[in-house]
Amino acid sequence: KVLEGEHSMMREIVDKHFNDNWVVPFQMGFAVDLSQAWEPYKAAKAALDNILHRKNITDVCGRYAKQVETLNKGLLKYLTKGVLNEQFVMN
Repeated sequence: KVLEGEHSMMREIVDKHFNDNWVVPFQMGFAVDLSQAWEPYKAAKAALDNILHRKNITDVCGRYAKQVETLNKGLLKYLTKGVLNEQFVMN
């Protein structure tokens, strides 16, 4: 019922929880793309359409790409020979 006809509620839910994450993991190894799963539901589709614009998607991808660069740099200090051993991991 909410997915079908509660436009304002769906807009609030999408803005709050899915504005930068519309592919959602739900079990180990499985994910659902809400843009496809919510296609039959009018209110849900309209709420997602408000965030699935090229500019928003580009911004989200850019943000995640910057985070990956930062994380990779931080990871390099652990990937030198002899640092990542059992004693280091257990501490």
